[in-house]
Order: sequence, then C-alpha cells, then structure tokens
Amino acid sequence: MNIATKFLTLASASIISACGVLSVSDNTSISTNTLAVKGEHAYYLEENKWLSFGPEHTVQVSDTQGKALKTLNIKAELMDTRQVNGQPFIFTLDDNQRPTIIRYQNETLTSIQAKNITTPIEGLCLYQSSNSPMQVFLMDEDALAHQ
Repeated sequence: MNIATKFLTLASASIISACGVLSVSDNTSISTNTLAVKGEHAYYLEENKWLSFGPEHTVQVSDTQGKALKTLNIKAELMDTRQVNGQPFIFTLDDNQRPTIIRYQNETLTSIQAKNITTPIEGLCLYQSSNSPMQVFLMDEDALAHQ
C-alpha cells in the first residue's frame, strides 16, 4: 500500500488512538510529502528515511521513493513510538503476538523480542513520566489495559 497525502486542512477533528484523543482546532493545516512505502504504519526516522511495516509487510527502512534500505524479517501491526536519548524507540507486536522493540541507530536496524502474549491485544500505548523507565500498556479485547 502506498501512503500518499498532499495537503490537509482540518476544520475541527479528533484523532483517536489507544493512547488517547488528539483534538485539532479550527483551521489547522498539515502539509506532507507523497510517500511510497509498504505497510500499514510509517514512522519518519530522518531526512528521506521512513520505517514502515504491517501484517502483510516486513519491517523496512525506505527512502521516500519506496526503495528498501534495511529490512527485518518481522511482520507486525499496532505501533507506538517515543524518542529516547534523541533516537526513535518503536514498540509493536509481531504477527505471533510477541512484544517487539525496533531501533534504528547509526544506520543499523535492530529488534528485541519478548515471549508471545496469549491474550489477544487490540491496542498499545507507551508511557514515560520524567526520570522513570518506559512502560507499555496493552489493551485487550475487553478494553482492559495491562501494564
């Protein structure tokens, strides 16, 4: 799937995710470039580099034309991201429900995976208060959050 957006003017909108609701006030403009990356999720890494993945596409770092520069043999859905020490920290669940941390640093794409989770997960959210460890909240089918 190509992710292609041009220019968007929002009169008033709310964007809902597992992490909460983002409200956009009147006459907010968002301008983006056209992307040709594979997957359901795309995350801007640095100039002309995007990380993307989805349940049908492995994790890859691509340029804005869609040329794969780095790949990991992991298919996943659900994603949340934070910056940790100026570097992207990407959390997802792979297609076997294993919590997965994806890092891209110094032109290197790596992952760390934990044991799979037996409860079906419908959403996830990273949280970190000042000077505390990163935490993840997983939302199950019954909308119960697990930390």
